[in-house]
Amino acid sequence: MLSNLQRASGYSLRALSKRTSLSPSFLSRAMNGERFPSWEATASLARACGADPEVLRKVWEDAEARRSRKAAKPEGLASALRHLHLRAGSPTPWSVYVNSGYALS
Repeated sequence: MLSNLQRASGYSLRALSKRTSLSPSFLSRAMNGERFPSWEATASLARACGADPEVLRKVWEDAEARRSRKAAKPEGLASALRHLHLRAGSPTPWSVYVNSGYALS
């Protein structure tokens, strides 16, 4: 989304760097998904591109939540199973039973 914002603004990474005080290399990595920018950097980039940062806040918060969930490492068997259950989309006990070939009760 940040790269779309940058393209729509017509500014080069170098120009955005000057407008935001963020390095061109950081902007490049943020644009291609290699780095996850802080909210402050995202808001600064939005303002530099002429966009309202508050419009991006929910998108940024959702992305941060997904990133945080990915970073969370399960501890112990019970926690690992809960983690896998959530990653599988929280299937119902019945669907687990059916999809296991009726092996799991």
